[in-house]
Amino acid sequence: MNAPTHPIVAAELRRQIEVDGYAVVPLLDSNAVAEVRAVHERFGPAPGDPRTGLFNDTWSTDPGYKRQVSGALSAILEPPARTVCPEARFLGWTSIAKWAGPRGAVVAHRDPTFVDEPRVRSMAIWCALDDLDEAHGTLVVIPGSHRRAPNVRAHQDDANLCPSVALDDPSAVTPVPVAAGDAIIYDHALIHGSGPNRTGGVRTVVAGLAVPPDVVATYALQVGEEVILVELDADFFLEHKVDALDVDAVLEQHRIVRRLPPPPR
Repeated sequence: MNAPTHPIVAAELRRQIEVDGYAVVPLLDSNAVAEVRAVHERFGPAPGDPRTGLFNDTWSTDPGYKRQVSGALSAILEPPARTVCPEARFLGWTSIAKWAGPRGAVVAHRDPTFVDEPRVRSMAIWCALDDLDEAHGTLVVIPGSHRRAPNVRAHQDDANLCPSVALDDPSAVTPVPVAAGDAIIYDHALIHGSGPNRTGGVRTVVAGLAVPPDVVATYALQVGEEVILVELDADFFLEHKVDALDVDAVLEQHRIVRRLPPPPR
């Protein structure tokens, strides 16, 4: 593979993540799941959530809401998350609602880069609050696809998308069913997606971003003919509406770490 071992991941998980790009681990017990549910009940759906399709709290129009919910989730999730990523620095927690209906499908894709790949790697922690299978729109993945990823993946770059991958084709993807409280730990370079929620209720999961403690986390923006890496901290996803990012505001408010030529197409 193009990267060293995953030092922020617990030693017993490293080999599996190096090979497959992901692992499923028990993260929350029933009491912790109930605490997360209580957070959602207390704050309600995120402002701006149309309650259809898929909505990530980082897309919300209300920074105050995001800060309160992320803080409450962090208090519950970070202690158990440190059992699987003991050396990590966590850059916030969010809720992801997949409402019932066909609009919630997420095309197969790789996430943007958050660290200097392939020198180091970052991890997503995607935790279920219910037993999830394909009917709910659980994650599907292409094992090992993280080993063939571009080293820099910019925000909302079409190159991150894999629209030809059929999410319901077992010869193309591997569904990852999980029990309530289980987390899928995956390398952000892994190709993943999810089908629609075909049940009658909303499918809500919580997710976090884990990076090595001693590196500068960055977010890549395609600006004209160059890619600009800005410094990423835990406030980034709270201050900005990530699905409709104000690039000028980001460049004004966050330190520019590096400028790169456009990636080859």
